[in-house]
Amino acid sequence: MDSRINLFECTPDYSFAEKKIATFDVNLANAVRATRLNKKDIQDAFFYSVFSTFVLPLNILICFFIKKTVDEEGIDSVCFLARDGYWFIMIFKLLFPKIKCTYKYFSRLLSSNDDLTSKFIAEINSMRGKKLIFDLHGNGTTICQKVLPKTNNTKYLLCFRGRQNADIDMNTNVINIFKNFKFSSKFAILDRRDVVEDIFAAPHGSTNSNGSIMAPEYDINFLKEYMTGFALFEENLRYYNFSIKNLTYEAIRNAIEKVLTNEKINLSAIERKKGYIKYHTNNQPKFPLRFYSSEGEDKFYIQNYARYICNGVFMDIGDSDNTYFLEKNLNWTGARIANVYSKSSRQNRKSLLYDFSADINMVLADFQEIDYMSVSIIPCIKSMTLRKGRASLKNTNKELRILKLVDFNKHKINYICVKRGAGISALLESKGYKLARRNETTDEFYNLKAFENQY
Repeated sequence: MDSRINLFECTPDYSFAEKKIATFDVNLANAVRATRLNKKDIQDAFFYSVFSTFVLPLNILICFFIKKTVDEEGIDSVCFLARDGYWFIMIFKLLFPKIKCTYKYFSRLLSSNDDLTSKFIAEINSMRGKKLIFDLHGNGTTICQKVLPKTNNTKYLLCFRGRQNADIDMNTNVINIFKNFKFSSKFAILDRRDVVEDIFAAPHGSTNSNGSIMAPEYDINFLKEYMTGFALFEENLRYYNFSIKNLTYEAIRNAIEKVLTNEKINLSAIERKKGYIKYHTNNQPKFPLRFYSSEGEDKFYIQNYARYICNGVFMDIGDSDNTYFLEKNLNWTGARIANVYSKSSRQNRKSLLYDFSADINMVLADFQEIDYMSVSIIPCIKSMTLRKGRASLKNTNKELRILKLVDFNKHKINYICVKRGAGISALLESKGYKLARRNETTDEFYNLKAFENQY
């Protein structure tokens, strides 16, 4: 029996933040409340509480401000800057799926590299129509001096701005929620970084001057509770249609300010006291992310295409290491078709495991969309027969034969990593895929429609 809180049985005993959301849409407030109350199945729910009582409602209110800006300015596409924009693009796409969004790596360190800055500017200019660059906090100097003068039809939404700057004040392309906003709490005097940067931590590090993604300054495992909360919120939203009303800048700013300054839900000071997140300090140790693919397939896909998105869906035919990071660190689910007697197939994984005799299309039918598929048959497994959609392990071009079984007209698969073989490129290109990268023994392909806003 489903133990989740029934959305329609929710009584209006909202939290402070939920009351603010209810002024714009009651059903949306109910979804947030249902998410908050479903923490009972989580053993250590501290960070789940941080997410459901503070991160999620504050994120939603800021997303309201973004939506208002999109409507007022006639924006066609929104670019969320990594890494502060990670949770905002996740929630924004959930609330407003028809608005085109992208998530791009950019930082002050990267801006010191003229070539990479020019590349970033070119990517912004390649986006159609009017663009909005979203940044959570800062002084705005880097974007205003190095990016905006060279981009076309681009607005810059800097939510929480630091010190005053007359040039930025006069820039009509810059929009702020607050300028010089100070957060107060009975626990501590907090600046914008204490409140907004720490709690919106992403599951990856910042970018350096070479464009490489650095190791995070914290163990990303605590974010699994955020990811669980996001998944439950997404599920709650499926129960009804919401219609947000009364979106005015004044009303949204007032709601955000009330949430940020409310003593009962301002958890950032407590969280910092516990020392779970130590962010951007000179002597802070790093927590390098361990990837598992033999030829770097998982790292390449996660950094360049998935952009560390959580709660995705994969299919792994052959039980490779390509999907392990996704499941272990980013809360992905999916299915593996492999030799069920193999030790590698029985490692501590929660994804569904099928034998090679399974019908591939029937397994795919259990999922609405596959974000990532890996096809790489382990050579040591004995040969099996091919019949009616079931995998074959004959000696010649096994991966091609498996891909030919997939009904691409019925199943949406966004990215495929496959062991190289004759005929595979031609088959996938005929299905709307383009080569992303060639490795020593594998090739990677992305679906053009799935990534049309990103590339």
